Amino acid sequence: MQIDRMTVDLWRGTKCEQEEIRDPRVEEFTLALDSLDGGTRTILCLYCANGHQLVIGGGDNGYIVDVAFSEMEFWNLLSDVDRGQPIQVTAGGNRATTPPGT
Repeated sequence: MQIDRMTVDLWRGTKCEQEEIRDPRVEEFTLALDSLDGGTRTILCLYCANGHQLVIGGGDNGYIVDVAFSEMEFWNLLSDVDRGQPIQVTAGGNRATTPPGT
């Protein structure tokens, strides 16, 4: 599946800019994924020509991962690890706390 474009956010205080890369290479994806820090970089999106999307948010403490195959079909990646404590994740500039065991 060919990735047409990739976007990643860049937060400066309360203002967000979105950087877009057309036809991203694997190295650009890896660099963007590694840059997710839950602070200035909180969300990475991959877009395919067929409408499929992969969204990775978070960094530092953990990640949230969603994939969309259409406007009606969304899937979330879940961990089978029971950490026993909530995890705080910031994605898209919004902080959320996951319940223990999710």
